[in-house]
Amino acid sequence: MFVGVEGVSAPVWGFGEVAGGAASYSGWVVWGGPGATVKARLHALRIQVDAEGRPLAYFGYDDPEVTLVHGATATTDVLLNQTVANSRLEGSVAVAAEATYANGTTLAWTSVPVSPAFSLEVPAPPQLLAPVAGATDVSGATEFRVLGGPTGGRLFVWIPLSAADGPRVALTTAADSARIPDVTPIGLALVPGGRYSWRVHALAAENYLAATSVPAIDLSTLTLGVLGTVPQDGAIATASSRVMTLAP
Repeated sequence: MFVGVEGVSAPVWGFGEVAGGAASYSGWVVWGGPGATVKARLHALRIQVDAEGRPLAYFGYDDPEVTLVHGATATTDVLLNQTVANSRLEGSVAVAAEATYANGTTLAWTSVPVSPAFSLEVPAPPQLLAPVAGATDVSGATEFRVLGGPTGGRLFVWIPLSAADGPRVALTTAADSARIPDVTPIGLALVPGGRYSWRVHALAAENYLAATSVPAIDLSTLTLGVLGTVPQDGAIATASSRVMTLAP
C-alpha cells in the first residue's frame, strides 16, 4: 500500500509504503511555514504489483483528513472502502540520455490521463558548476551556480550532514545562481564550520509556482508525495549533490 500526505491548510509532504500483511504504518511528514499545527489529508492506495514493481491492480483507496501537531503523534484509521477503477494507458516516454541515477534524479508526470495516449518527456538534470565538491570557507557571499535542466523555477537546497551542523535551508529562484539566505530573521543561525550537502531541483516552466510547495527533500523518494501536492503536469530534475563546509 502506498501512503501519501497532502496539505490542506499549508504545503505538507510525506510518503511511505506499507508491506503486504502489515496492520499499521508509521512515518514522518514535513510542512512549510512557522505554524505548529496544520491540517492534512492522508492518501492511502492499496495496490498489487508484479515482481518488478509494476502495478497489476488497485484494490482500495481512502483519504481521511488529520490534524498534525509539531512534535506529537497523529493517529487515524484507514478504511480503504473507496473503489478504484482499473484501466490501461498507452503512451510514450522520451528520456534524455543524461537522465540517469548517476547524474541525479528526474521525475516527469501527467496529472490527467490523455486519451487515446499520453506523452511524457523526462529532461536531463541540471549540472552543478560552483562551488566545487568539498569546498571550504563557504559563507553567505559564496555564489552557488547551476547549468542546464528544465528552465522554470530552481530550488536550491542546503542540507546539514547532522543536526549539529545547522538548519536545513532552501531558496526558490528563477535564476541559475543563488547564495545561502540569511536565516537570522526567522530565529535560526548557520553553524560555523558546519558541513552541508547541497543540490538543485529544476522545475519545468509550468511548475515554477510549485517550487514554493516542494520541501527540501531528496526527490529520489518523491513519487506519490509530489502527485498529491503538485497538480500541474510537468517535470522536476534534480542535480547530484555536493558536500561543502561553512567558514569557521
